[in-house]
Amino acid sequence: MTSSAYQTVAFQGSHGAYSHLACLSTFPDLKPLACTYFHDVFTKAEQDSSVVGFLPVENSIAGRVAEIHQLLAHTRLHIIREHYQPIVHCLLACPNSSLSDITTIKSHAQALLQCQTIIVRHHWKQVVVSDTASAAAHLARNPQSHVAVIASRLAAELYGLKVLRPSIADTGHNTTRFIAVHQQESVPAPTIPAITSLVCRTKNEPSALYRVLGFFAEHQLNLTRLEGLIDDHRFQQAQFYLDIEGHRLLPPLKDVLKTLQESCQSLRVLGCYPADSFRTGATS
Repeated sequence: MTSSAYQTVAFQGSHGAYSHLACLSTFPDLKPLACTYFHDVFTKAEQDSSVVGFLPVENSIAGRVAEIHQLLAHTRLHIIREHYQPIVHCLLACPNSSLSDITTIKSHAQALLQCQTIIVRHHWKQVVVSDTASAAAHLARNPQSHVAVIASRLAAELYGLKVLRPSIADTGHNTTRFIAVHQQESVPAPTIPAITSLVCRTKNEPSALYRVLGFFAEHQLNLTRLEGLIDDHRFQQAQFYLDIEGHRLLPPLKDVLKTLQESCQSLRVLGCYPADSFRTGATS
């Protein structure tokens, strides 16, 4: 399916969330669809071929999004794209508020944690809410001059709030990696640098994972991600999620995948998609 056949991009969160911002960066021509849960994003994409699901998988500060890996292990959707989104936390308030008015700060727990320097300096009371965009929407509906929220500049634009301070995070390297999923696989041309993602279940025996990793080492293939997923109620069977630099249809990865099919209990390629330019430091 060509990208022109996609009509909607589904994401988890409210309009103005960082996932919404990442959707606009990656699929500017698609209609964004806000979903309450990650599971809803998968369901929308599984039921409608015009829908692309858009999901965060890891953050440079907070780490992996565990729920996404569990859902990926049990869906038939394919990863068709990745995107690295810079997360720029802004301090938002009502139009008539000033910094000296603020006594309370509201946001998602991770956003609060990542902006402790300015919060501690001003001795603000911290209130945890479900997500950054919801905090902005609630403040817009219930204006309070002493309350500020941590959210994106997009949220300020959508809900008519003022940016009191831009870029207030403690560190400047906050980035979230997103993936797009769809019913149909979309394999890039062999000339395009690619990432191949797969989930495999090793045999329940000593050194099983060691042997699997040895296949990649032998062929000098770089693994950029390896995650273990417990897959049975007795905690004796694990699946492994892997991201590999390489194209699934080209050697040496093509040959390694064939070997893995024979040596693992199960193997499923989740997707082969273009490597984002962020990986090499190039400008997108």
